[in-house]
Amino acid sequence: MGVIPHGKRQSYTLRVFSAAKHDGLMLDGTWKPLGGKLGDQSIPLPGGLFTIVGGSYRVETPEGPASGTLKLDDRGSVAKLDLLGQGGSHDGQLIEAIVRVRGDLLQMNYDAGGGRRPVNFTSVAGSSVVAVRYRRVES
Repeated sequence: MGVIPHGKRQSYTLRVFSAAKHDGLMLDGTWKPLGGKLGDQSIPLPGGLFTIVGGSYRVETPEGPASGTLKLDDRGSVAKLDLLGQGGSHDGQLIEAIVRVRGDLLQMNYDAGGGRRPVNFTSVAGSSVVAVRYRRVES
């Protein structure tokens, strides 16, 4: 994920799913970052992998591994994914993202400034919305 929101630590209760699915496609797996944007500017991403297994995730960051739980809500036109950090640099942070999967590609958008969850997959100049693209790694 690379860029994460900063702010106060808060407590959250998340309903954890046994497997993360959207439109019949599994989010479970290992994903390699392909590229990212902050607003309309390309940003460097850590080379680490993003792994989703059941209701948990693990990601390699420049500060070391981070992990936590996740909740997927695929009701509505855009799938919402909440990642609650429970270890490493994400500890205590809630990342409110939107996600979509197309074949072996995953796109995740979230507000790195701690603002509201994005409502679509566009990255506007001057915004703090981060858009990251991943490709599923064969296991």
